[in-house]
Amino acid sequence: MKNCNLLLALAFPFLMFLGSCGNAEQSKTENQEPTKEVKVEKSNEFQLLSTYLKAEGDYINANKDKGGAPQLIKAEELNELLGGYVLILDLRSKKSFSEGHISGAEHVSLGTLVNYMEEEVNVDDFDKIVMVCYTGQTSGVATSVLRMLGYRTVYSLMWGMSSWNMKFAEAKWMARISDDYVDMLEKEDNPKAAAGDFPEISTSYSDPKEILTEQANRMFALGFGKMTAKVNDVFSDPSAYYIVSLNTPENYVLGHIPGSVQYNMKGDLRFDLKLNTLPTDKPILVSCATGQYAAQVVAYLRVLGYDAYTLLYGDNSFMYKMVQEQGRPAFSKKMVHDYEYEESEFTGGAVEEEGAGGC
Repeated sequence: MKNCNLLLALAFPFLMFLGSCGNAEQSKTENQEPTKEVKVEKSNEFQLLSTYLKAEGDYINANKDKGGAPQLIKAEELNELLGGYVLILDLRSKKSFSEGHISGAEHVSLGTLVNYMEEEVNVDDFDKIVMVCYTGQTSGVATSVLRMLGYRTVYSLMWGMSSWNMKFAEAKWMARISDDYVDMLEKEDNPKAAAGDFPEISTSYSDPKEILTEQANRMFALGFGKMTAKVNDVFSDPSAYYIVSLNTPENYVLGHIPGSVQYNMKGDLRFDLKLNTLPTDKPILVSCATGQYAAQVVAYLRVLGYDAYTLLYGDNSFMYKMVQEQGRPAFSKKMVHDYEYEESEFTGGAVEEEGAGGC
């Protein structure tokens, strides 16, 4: 019994020590501040991209003599370049391409254009790379995006194939000019919307060039037709859009689509000026004289996350005579040349998607 008591007496201090250690650890854990959750802020992709575009030349807002929009080439100039260091990329449907295209042109679909330029084209081999479509609007979208991506020698064929030969003009530009809605024009000066938020862009990239490339591929995959509005639909309900008129202030007050808001071609659409007056919760319709410059602006707005559309054929489609009187670009037979074209075998499917290759 004495031996047991002796063992207990010897063990007691050691047990007390163990108990105190346990309590100390428990107390330390209880008193320790809980680990705070570290929240990683998602990068502001809009800010990254808009800052990048401005630093890389600000294509839409820069003056033409400094490489700004719209970079166009006339049919007569392109005709003089044939056989030289020029690459012509035809964005129309395969069927339209087979029925007639400029000599030496290559057919490329809009959806594969970015990859084609990266993988198939040695830019240094050419003085000019010319985008071609039916009217100059699809090629305008393509030119705008490629210019923003750094391809400084890319141009859009003014008026598209409609300026090359009457064969192509009859069904497009010649059939679309009109004065159908002159009686509905408004002369009121509508104010810009109040400044608001910029769009949110989500690509999961942090490099602005990768963000731009992803946005471009998404837009091109959508197809040009999904970025357009027809004049009859617009005038049936102008309030469905926030309408941006790229006309000058002087001509704007002479007549515009009801509800249109005048924006200066250079400057107003900069992110650090008035770009945030464009809504992020409503479709934006952009109109100019011909739709060719508007298409380039729409490409810019779409890569920045806006739900933007170009009015097909621009003001030529509803106030043609006024456009002429104002000395603005207006299509006519004078724009159409009689240049030669080549035909080729159509290798596409029996039925092509309606609207393939643009308007």
